[in-house]
Amino acid sequence: MNKNKFNINKIYDEIDLSYKYIYYKKLNINNTELNYYIFSIFDFYKFLLDKKNIYLKIKDFIKRFDALDIFYYLFIKYIEFNNNIHIVLITTNDNDFIGFFTAFYDIYKYFSFGEHFLVNPDFRNLGIGTKLLYYYFKFYFKYYKMPFYGIVLKNNIPSIKVVEKLGCILYDDTHETKKIYYFTKKLFKANKDLKNII
Repeated sequence: MNKNKFNINKIYDEIDLSYKYIYYKKLNINNTELNYYIFSIFDFYKFLLDKKNIYLKIKDFIKRFDALDIFYYLFIKYIEFNNNIHIVLITTNDNDFIGFFTAFYDIYKYFSFGEHFLVNPDFRNLGIGTKLLYYYFKFYFKYYKMPFYGIVLKNNIPSIKVVEKLGCILYDDTHETKKIYYFTKKLFKANKDLKNII
């Protein structure tokens, strides 16, 4: 046998698959301990490499809404926004998928927008979606001054209720299937009801 023969498994084993997160927080909801992450796109992909269950669930849930291949879409957005992407993920300790959100920002055009806000149907009506966005905005407005625009499907009533509860203002309702909401650090700080969310 040729000892110099190319070995794809050896190459794969030598790739650094370790990941890091931009932000991490432990949540306790309904006596269940959850993990709250904010990732960059490549660390998110690394995280999913050995967590196929989470990968498949995210892909399946998003396709229910718009038949989108979310992972291909994120790669296109990575190129468009020069890697300025935040991916929010909530999981259980045994790696069940709970919640997901994507945000893109452009420091030159001075704006950010978010979409693909979803919560696993088995974990709804527990306030998870509200906390998912609350902690992201708390992180975001600590480091960024740019206004934030959120895209929500008009038939996604639970998501509309969450963004309005957080204090987001309806910006554009002219699209056939989507609503666009507007949010700023000033609006976030001015919402006194947020104390009841945490």
